[in-house]
Amino acid sequence: MLGWGVPTYDSEYIFNFLVHGRESDIGTWNGTGFDNDEIDAKIESLASNTDLTSRNADIASIWRVVQDEQLYIPIHHQVLNWGMAEKVGIEVDPEDQPRVKYFTMK
Repeated sequence: MLGWGVPTYDSEYIFNFLVHGRESDIGTWNGTGFDNDEIDAKIESLASNTDLTSRNADIASIWRVVQDEQLYIPIHHQVLNWGMAEKVGIEVDPEDQPRVKYFTMK
């Protein structure tokens, strides 16, 4: 199972490691053999593109190619299961990390 958590909260790191053609410091986890110079240029531009509209358009176009080419087929989807009770108060955290400082007992 392979998962990616990224500081940019978008697809840049996923593209850098899994989609970009293999080079010495980028595309290092690309086991598909996919290599497309146009897509590689868009991926590299994400490192410096701060215009949100342009960045999102590039990300969408890269995802279109990834999906059209079926580079990866997901075989597992992690589901977060939480048990709750009326007397326990805690927020469900999307990172699956309960924050004890917010825990309350009623």
